[in-house]
Amino acid sequence: MQDALQQKVFADFQKDTAKHEMTILQEEGAYRHIRFGEKGSSFYAINIATWPGYLAVTGDMGDFVFTRVRDMFEFFRGKDNINPGYWGEKLVAEPRGSEYGKKWSEEAFKRDVHNYLEGNLEPLEDLESEDEIETNKAIREEITESLKFITHKYEADDFIANFDEHDFQFDSFYEYDCTEYTHQFLWICYAIVEVIKRYDAAKAEQAA
Repeated sequence: MQDALQQKVFADFQKDTAKHEMTILQEEGAYRHIRFGEKGSSFYAINIATWPGYLAVTGDMGDFVFTRVRDMFEFFRGKDNINPGYWGEKLVAEPRGSEYGKKWSEEAFKRDVHNYLEGNLEPLEDLESEDEIETNKAIREEITESLKFITHKYEADDFIANFDEHDFQFDSFYEYDCTEYTHQFLWICYAIVEVIKRYDAAKAEQAA
């Protein structure tokens, strides 16, 4: 089942590759070189190369290298949907700043701060004391105001490390990783699935 981010990336992928064609440039067993792109254009074009134990993708979406089994087409073949969690673990090379297909995300960070508050700060409606209500409001307002100015990881780390409003701190926030799969990684995952489907269809047609 796709989450909202995967649905968006899949829609983008379909639009970006609407005129793409698969071309087998070289093939010898597990050694392959395949181009997936629009004829006469390099826009959103990618190259997929395989050799025993590896599959590499290069192009506009960045460079990724996966390893798992001797023929990596077998690893990705026959999938109805992508599996970014498992596939990300098979990466041995990816763009700078990415780890297992993920990067720190401002949206994920602010969502995790909200989740932390839900688990560590009493809801206002559960409070009876006026002092408790005012303290609770002050904490929430300070956090809300601070988040408006956080757009980078180093700002987020500084906020988490130093926030101390009415003795409320983010002591156990380390449990949240504040990352999400990158658009590029998810796009590449969809591309691999699509290329293998087209490759298999071409081979079946040849055999017929």
